[in-house]
Amino acid sequence: LSPEGSRLAATLIYEKIKGLEFDMIGGPSIAAEPLVASLIMRFYEEYKNLQGFIVRRKPNDFGLRKKVEGPIKNGKRVILIDDALNFGVGMSDAIEALKQEGCRIIKIINLLDFCKSGHNKLKESGYDVDYIFNLKDFGLEANELYSYKKIKKLIEIKIANRKESLLRKLNGV
Repeated sequence: LSPEGSRLAATLIYEKIKGLEFDMIGGPSIAAEPLVASLIMRFYEEYKNLQGFIVRRKPNDFGLRKKVEGPIKNGKRVILIDDALNFGVGMSDAIEALKQEGCRIIKIINLLDFCKSGHNKLKESGYDVDYIFNLKDFGLEANELYSYKKIKKLIEIKIANRKESLLRKLNGV
């Protein structure tokens, strides 16, 4: 939820999906909301008017009482994004809600894959699952206990290196 973080996350995801054919992008509330907003703005900078959506855990008991918020229609090809993937519970719930709306999921992308069972479960269900980073990118293993300070430092180093490379690319260097 910072301008720099929003731009970087949107650009990294954009680079993974810019060549795909799809109609909309969205993900589970609340974590995907800033990602969706940043990404639709990134596509807008490239002159593509991409629509977004959000999948609630449960419909509100007021307003339109919808589980999927946004201009979703039957037959839409969608990409699902989220900040992290652990066991895939939130993503599976979003997938089910979108299937009920008649949407086809083209790809699933997460900023961080925690290398838990979610990735494999979604792949085994036939989904194209991808990520920007996983724990191994930071020299970490799944199911290990780490101090917050150690993880934070490793992540800062990895993101700084990726950011420097990405900024060079964005600036044509």
